[in-house]
Amino acid sequence: MSITEYYVTGHTADGIVYLLTDNIADVKKIIVLKHPSKLWKTAVLTAYREAANHEELEWLSSRYGRAFCEGVINLTQSIAILTEEALPEQYDFSVQEIDLVTAYHLPVFETDYLENGLSQNVTEACQYLKKGLQIHDDLEQIYVNEIQTARADKLARELAEDILKDVHVSEKDSIVKRRMFGTNTPEGAINSVSDLVENLKTVYMLHGRAGTGKSTLMRHVTNECLKKGLNLELYHCSFDPNSIDMVRVPELSVAVFDATSPHAFSPWKTGQYVIDTYEAFVNEGTDEKYQQEIEYVASMYKRFIKKGMTSLQRVGDIIEKQEEPYKLEYHAYESQLANVAYQLVEVPLQ
Repeated sequence: MSITEYYVTGHTADGIVYLLTDNIADVKKIIVLKHPSKLWKTAVLTAYREAANHEELEWLSSRYGRAFCEGVINLTQSIAILTEEALPEQYDFSVQEIDLVTAYHLPVFETDYLENGLSQNVTEACQYLKKGLQIHDDLEQIYVNEIQTARADKLARELAEDILKDVHVSEKDSIVKRRMFGTNTPEGAINSVSDLVENLKTVYMLHGRAGTGKSTLMRHVTNECLKKGLNLELYHCSFDPNSIDMVRVPELSVAVFDATSPHAFSPWKTGQYVIDTYEAFVNEGTDEKYQQEIEYVASMYKRFIKKGMTSLQRVGDIIEKQEEPYKLEYHAYESQLANVAYQLVEVPLQ
C-alpha cells in the first residue's frame, strides 16, 4: 500500500483556504459523505483505507487535528471519497452525496447550538494570524533590504541546473497540484513533511531567516521545472497561503522545502542537504545590526500567533463537545460504519 498524506484545507492568515480542486482533477468519481460527526466520517474513511490497503491512496488530513480526516483519494480506482469539510463553498465538479443518516440510518445528536461558537473562534483565529502575517512582513523586510540579490539569483540558477541536469524538455504540459503539508489546528501547527520526503532520493532543506531568499530558490526551481514539462506538487504555506513552502517533483524524486519553524528539519539520511540562505545571501552582521528591531518585531509576531492558536484551542474544545455523544455511541454503530466503508470499496466507476 502507498499512502501520501497532505492537507487541502487550512486555517491561515487569509481565512480558511481550500485547495481540493487540483488534486481531484483527474478523478472519475467523487463521493461526499454527509453527517454531523467528523469522528464517524473519519471512521468510515479509516476502514476504507484498511480495506483498500493494496492500492495507491492519498489521505487528506484535517485542519481540525489528527483525530479526523477530510477524505481519501484512491488513485488506483480513480475515486475520491470526501467529507463535507473538504469542499469549498462553490465548486464546478460533480459529486455523489451519501447522507449517512438517510442511507444507513445513523443517528444525529443535537449539537447545532455549538456551531456559532465554532465559527466565531475560527474567524478570530484567522484574524490573529492575519495580524501576525502583517508583522511578519515587517520582519522579512529587514532581511530583504540586506540580501545580496546577485548571489541569490546565482544559487537559484545553480540549484535548478543541478536538479534538472539530466532532464530533457517534454512536449507535454505540466500537471501542477496545489496542496499543503501542514496547517494550524487546535493541537498547534502540525505537518506531514517527514512522510512526504522520506522516500525521495534528493531533498534540499532551506534554512534561514524570513525574507532571506528561500522563496526565491523555490520559485526559480518551479519555473524551470515547468519549462521542462515536469509534473509538480506545490505545497502552500499554512500561515501565508500566497507563499510556497515546498516544491516536490515526484518524477525526479526531488523536493526543495522551507525547513524552518514551525516545520524545522535537519538531514537525517543520505541525499538530504541544507542550504542556509541567511549565510549564503545576507550581508554579514545583519542580525547584530538590527538586533533590537528584530527582537521587538519577532516578539509582537509571536504574540499574535499565540492568540490565534488560543482561539483554535477553543475550536478544539467545541468540537470535543460536539463529538462527545458520538464517542459515547461509537461502539454501538462501529459495525455499521465499517459496512459503509466496505460498500464504498465495491463502488463502480459508473
